[in-house]
Amino acid sequence: MDLTNLNQINFLSTSRRTRGLVTVVMIIIFIAVLESSTHTNNLQRVLKRGVLTILTTESATTFYEKSGVCNGFEFLIANDFAKKLGVELEIKTKMNFEELNLALHAGEGDLIAANVTQTALAQNFLNFSKPYHFVSEQLIYRRGNPKPSKIEDLSGTMVLSSQPSFLVTQIKETLQDNPRLFLIDNPSLSNTDKMQMVHTNYYDYSIVDSLSVNMNRHIFHRLAVGIEISEKKPLSWGFLKDGDKSLLSAANLFIRDFITQNKIDAIKQKMFLNPDQFSTSNSQLLEKMEDQRLPKYRHIFKKIANQRNFEWELLAAIAYQESHWDALATSPTGVRGLMMLTQDTAIEMEIQNRLDPLQSVLGGAKYLEKLITRLPKRLDYSERIWLALAAYNFGLRNIEEARAQTQTANKDPDLWVDVRSLLLHLNKKSNPHTGDAAYTNGKIAVKYVDSIKYYLNYLRLRSLLNGKEEPSTKRCLKIA
Repeated sequence: MDLTNLNQINFLSTSRRTRGLVTVVMIIIFIAVLESSTHTNNLQRVLKRGVLTILTTESATTFYEKSGVCNGFEFLIANDFAKKLGVELEIKTKMNFEELNLALHAGEGDLIAANVTQTALAQNFLNFSKPYHFVSEQLIYRRGNPKPSKIEDLSGTMVLSSQPSFLVTQIKETLQDNPRLFLIDNPSLSNTDKMQMVHTNYYDYSIVDSLSVNMNRHIFHRLAVGIEISEKKPLSWGFLKDGDKSLLSAANLFIRDFITQNKIDAIKQKMFLNPDQFSTSNSQLLEKMEDQRLPKYRHIFKKIANQRNFEWELLAAIAYQESHWDALATSPTGVRGLMMLTQDTAIEMEIQNRLDPLQSVLGGAKYLEKLITRLPKRLDYSERIWLALAAYNFGLRNIEEARAQTQTANKDPDLWVDVRSLLLHLNKKSNPHTGDAAYTNGKIAVKYVDSIKYYLNYLRLRSLLNGKEEPSTKRCLKIA
């Protein structure tokens, strides 16, 4: 296949996604017709106005926006639902479940997508979709302290906020027989607030859901899970109790297919920051470098990111992978500076001094931008970033060849997850130009992108922790 002309790849990849979209949309429209009567039902209203509005909170497990890029576990699922409906997604954030429930009943949104569990209390107000994930309540403590085995044996301080009522009752009952445990109840605290307080040794224990633990465990690397407090409970979207079920039916259809196609697993893999090659020591070193080195260059990353329309956290993640934020770094092969530019790349990007932090970051950003423009514009923002980063490390021609082989294997060459799998299993005999070196370098390119994704997500979560926004309404142009 001619690597300079990827029209065949483009056509086949697009047609595959289009067939799936048409099938789902046709079924959803059929639901809208079946549910219709003399009045317009909820699904028809969404389709007519071309916007699906979700109500949620701001967190890594729900929705957040940093540097113009939208992310979050609930958001990524809901965004795919909106795509299947053929409408835009609008996000309205609130502070807590009470505000979300009031907003839904006031007509501010179409559904609640905020890690809501199907408790008896919530079922009094909402109709629930099919579950898309299951969570348990977990007691967390600080590593290095004795691992707790029973609530009755705890000694120290425990902070709670908005826990299920049965858990609060259970814990308060233990206080009568355990004078060594002191309970602090602060309803205003989020899960990440509680995790940070235990991480910094401000409190000894807290109770957090397993989704929050998995999502944030690398930025709170001093935390450990001590006790599974509850059985797993389903997470679902919430709809009006007295509303028609047309939109709920469409959501159930979507969730069923979403899980069947393993898309929920792909989102969990993306969000959980859990690649095999990263450990607690990696997080400890990153935290140390973030404290000691990043402050000197953060303003440069932000300045160049604003100029070149990137996330500053992305440029910072690349620089950490390249040099550990060492502006004077030099390799035996002659690459130098924060972004470890080669002399040829520096000349091409019109960079005079590779050891100048501002010039180095600008050169790296311009080179990444060049690679991104060489990829098909139809690709999602994040897919173009990952493929361009692989090309940054492995070369664009090699990545185009990998995309061609991905298509031959009946996978999607526009999805990094499929190209990544191909790079990990390059067939040395499949092409006369690919040998041992290409096989090895393909794996190196995967590790390179995996590392940057890890650092990027870490920095995103740290940014979220350091500055949450007021409740707002947003529509997203860039998706993580």
